Amino acid sequence: MEEQAAFLQCVQAHRYTHIPYMASQDLAAFLGRRHGYVRKTVSDVLTDHPDLAANFIAAKYEARGKKHDCYQITEKGIEILMLRFTGDVPNQFKYLFVEAFNCANEQVRRCSDARTGSIDMARALQDQRAKLGKETVAHNFINEHNLIYKVAFGATAKNLVKKGRFSDRCPIAEQMTAQEVHEVAELRSLETKLLNEGRDYHDRKEKLLEFHKHFIGSHIAIEEQQI
Repeated sequence: MEEQAAFLQCVQAHRYTHIPYMASQDLAAFLGRRHGYVRKTVSDVLTDHPDLAANFIAAKYEARGKKHDCYQITEKGIEILMLRFTGDVPNQFKYLFVEAFNCANEQVRRCSDARTGSIDMARALQDQRAKLGKETVAHNFINEHNLIYKVAFGATAKNLVKKGRFSDRCPIAEQMTAQEVHEVAELRSLETKLLNEGRDYHDRKEKLLEFHKHFIGSHIAIEEQQI
């Protein structure tokens, strides 16, 4: 279980592309290979197939106070390397590899769903304010997102980080559980609908709180049935 947890932590979504990857030094450690050997294998692959470069992103990592070269390797990239490595690749690694990337891809999908709801909500807010002859500025968008967070978690994004509920090292959406991502997406969808109907802030908040109460209640009932 510890090895699986460590493996899961080493597979993460790229900051800009959101494509899951594993750093080459972590791959080497899990396989019991030298990092130099893994990097050389990547270099050989890129020499033979430069069209695969998107699966091997050159990067840097810090160790013992110094920066070293590495690669951020996608799921497809690791599959290609497995065919190149000399000796057998342990079956345990193959199992952990599949599980970790499946989890990472699912998390990316959930976060993508949450972001899509965010964009729709922002457009609805702009449209509502435009009909009222008002300009939409940064703090209006922030207030709208914080309304969702206050309903779902009881505090604004800033206070959630301050309280330690979420870290400030990556977007909150990437730290939510599947249930939380689901609720936030649903809340944003409802908020978009309410904005398009021209409801005012207090009316929208009341409707969102009603939905939250029902959402939590239904999940508690499901959990009790499963016990």
